[in-house]
Amino acid sequence: MAIDAPVARVFAVWGDIQSYPRFIPVIASVRALDEKRSHWIVRAPLGRSAVFDCEVVEWILDRRIVWDIHHPFGQGRGCLDFRELGSGAQVDCVFEYVLAPLWLRRLAALMSHLGFPSDAFDEGLRRIKREVEAGVAASSRPGRPEGARSIAEGAHLPSQGPPPP
Repeated sequence: MAIDAPVARVFAVWGDIQSYPRFIPVIASVRALDEKRSHWIVRAPLGRSAVFDCEVVEWILDRRIVWDIHHPFGQGRGCLDFRELGSGAQVDCVFEYVLAPLWLRRLAALMSHLGFPSDAFDEGLRRIKREVEAGVAASSRPGRPEGARSIAEGAHLPSQGPPPP
């Protein structure tokens, strides 16, 4: 996604995960648990909710956020990469998850076919883009989520090798 705003501003908004419910209504809440972990509640069809914990495993200021999702029925991983694109920014998002129970995989396939949750997330991404470009979106914690200071200030997790150039 191309966003007509400086990378630092775009990263600051994306890095403030607790603001996601404001942009993406399917996300009911995000609460920081500690320096790297957060607790999420996402609205699901039929009045249900998906509840899971997320852990930031890589945080390179203005460049990259990688997170793992821990859920009783499966796991997931997501990555946001940021780079300059002219006077603006390019944000690339990759997200994948694996559900363990067969019945849940079948339900997820059905819901995906009906556009959930991708349509809701896509609309949320468009909303973030509009608000960042209009200068409306701002982060109360520029460049880092609550408590992520050690990662944001240059610490790199040993399991990931050296940071990219």
